[in-house]
Amino acid sequence: RCSMDKSDLSFFEEDVDSALPTSDQLQTLAALAEKQLQAEAEIKRIEEELAEKKKELFVLSSEQIPSLMEQCGVSGMTSFTLGDGSRITIKRVVKASIPKARRQEAFAWLRGNDGAAIVKNTVSVSFGKGEDDKAARLEKLLRESASGYNVEHDETVHAQTLAAFVRERLERGEDVPTDLLGVFEYKETKIVRPKS
Repeated sequence: RCSMDKSDLSFFEEDVDSALPTSDQLQTLAALAEKQLQAEAEIKRIEEELAEKKKELFVLSSEQIPSLMEQCGVSGMTSFTLGDGSRITIKRVVKASIPKARRQEAFAWLRGNDGAAIVKNTVSVSFGKGEDDKAARLEKLLRESASGYNVEHDETVHAQTLAAFVRERLERGEDVPTDLLGVFEYKETKIVRPKS
């Protein structure tokens, strides 16, 4: 039910040619608004269920199955075939994400341990309105002097690039400061049913 009255419809007054909505139109509008709210609630419920299922899958794939394979004495294998022909493959997953509070320390470690190439630098300069000429001279002037410019310098390492760097070092048996680089390791299983 729509409880709007004509005083609530002042936005229609801007267009003098617009007629006020009819009672039927207002009822339809109220019904559609209710449908939208129901759809939003349903999407939220489904997203929450999906998040729970993803957690459940992660526990199965990264904890329960690898743990049971270890108990069975097959943890060193990269694949295993079940009686019904389904194939379980297991792989080591390495993720890394540098903690914000330790960025400079982590970048220094990377530079000192063959990881300088993965540290990306971004230098940006902000210009105000009407400073087109100043922007056009940026490249030349920035090399000579940064005075008069608001220069920002940022260093980053892409998470996937960092993870690949860490994984390669670990595979070679080299030390990696796991806390400094935010390293998280786990096993992940994938199950493929036999073709019919």
